[in-house]
Amino acid sequence: SHPMSSNTYIFGIRHHGQGSAKRLRKALHELAPDCILIEAPQDAEKMLNYAAHPDMTPPLAMLIYQPTDFKQVSYYPFAAFSPEWLAIQYGLSKDIPIRFMDLPMSMQYGIQQLDKDPLEELLRSQPQTAKRIIRDPLGYMARLAGYKDSERWWDVLFEQEEEQDIFGSILEMMQALRSGVGRMESAETLRREAFMRKTLRKAQKEGFERNAVVCGAW
Repeated sequence: SHPMSSNTYIFGIRHHGQGSAKRLRKALHELAPDCILIEAPQDAEKMLNYAAHPDMTPPLAMLIYQPTDFKQVSYYPFAAFSPEWLAIQYGLSKDIPIRFMDLPMSMQYGIQQLDKDPLEELLRSQPQTAKRIIRDPLGYMARLAGYKDSERWWDVLFEQEEEQDIFGSILEMMQALRSGVGRMESAETLRREAFMRKTLRKAQKEGFERNAVVCGAW
C-alpha cells in the first residue's frame, strides 16, 4: 500500500465492504503494523474492552448518545465483514495498540448545535461540474464510467477487482479528486480530518514504526 509518510499506511475502505475486508485482512498480515488507527469517535475507545469478549459476535452496533439530549444519538453498526471490525479483531489478537482517531462525539454534538456550514455559500460561485463533483464525487466518477449507481460502480471496480495494490489505487484516485476541486469540504469534514491528523501525529511521536490507518476511502 502507498504510504502517506515513511511509517504510515492508508487503507481506504468502503464501510461494510466485503471485498475491502478481505483485502484489508491480507494487507494487515503483510504489513504487520505495530499500531492501528480506525475512523471511529475517540471517546468510544472504551468499547474495545467489550470487543474482546468472546460473546461479542456481530452483527452488533455501538451506540453513542448525549446524556442531556437523547435526540443526539449515533449508531455504528458492525458486521462480521466490516473492515473496521476486522481491524479491531486483528489488533486484539496480536496485542497491538488500537486507536479510535475520529473527532469525539461529545465535541461533534456540541458543534452541531452551533454550526453554520459555509460550503453551500461557496458552491454558488463554482461551475456546475465542480458543484457536481463536490456534492457527490463518487457519483460523478461512476457516471463518467457509465454507471448510474455509485455503489455498483464501487463494487465492480474495488470490491471485486483482484488487483493486489488496490489501496494504493484508491488513495491516488481520492487525492486527484480532492485536489481537482480545491479540497472544498464541509466544515464538519475538515474538523474531523484535522483531529485524525492530530491523533496520527501523536502515534508517530510515540515511536510506532508501522501505523495502519483504516478509514472511509474519501
